[in-house]
Amino acid sequence: MLLIQKESFKGINDDEVIKLRPIVDSKGLIRAKTNVAYRDDTYDFKFPIILPSDHTVVKLLIMNEHNDLLHVGTSMLMSHLREKYSIIKACKTI
Repeated sequence: MLLIQKESFKGINDDEVIKLRPIVDSKGLIRAKTNVAYRDDTYDFKFPIILPSDHTVVKLLIMNEHNDLLHVGTSMLMSHLREKYSIIKACKTI
């Protein structure tokens, strides 16, 4: 994930990333600070990893999740992906 972010973004000040209130975790991953950040929930849900929609690995990730979830619809797939990832322009990609 770190390699994908380094290839796709200029850092936390990237135009696409800045809107998502980015933070950098201990592993160097850029994560979005969500509105549920102070709720008692998993770290990935509160701070999902920000990913670009146009990267080949992200597209493969989406296809893999789609297959693992037995070909669910767009909204269910997006809901499942949002538990760990914040994919920029995900709706257009899915």
